[in-house]
Amino acid sequence: MTFRFSIRAALLILTLGAGLSLILAQAVQGQIWAVGIVIAVACLPAAFLPYVFWYWVIRATSLVLTPKQPSADTPQQPN
Repeated sequence: MTFRFSIRAALLILTLGAGLSLILAQAVQGQIWAVGIVIAVACLPAAFLPYVFWYWVIRATSLVLTPKQPSADTPQQPN
C-alpha cells in the first residue's frame, strides 16, 4: 500500500497541527486541561514504541530462522 498525497490529506494535517498549536499555547499559559491534552498527545508515540520494537525483533528473527525455499533454477537432487 502506497500513500498517495492529496490536498485533502495536506489540509487535514495542517488543521490538526493548528489545533495542537492552539492547545499548546493554552498549556504554556497555564490552562490545566491543555497541559493534560499535550501530555496525552506526547505519550501516544511513547506508548507505541515497544510495539514497534518487538515487531522488528520478531520480523528479524523470523527472517533469520525461516528456511529458504528452493528456487526454480536450482538443480533438484534425486531421492
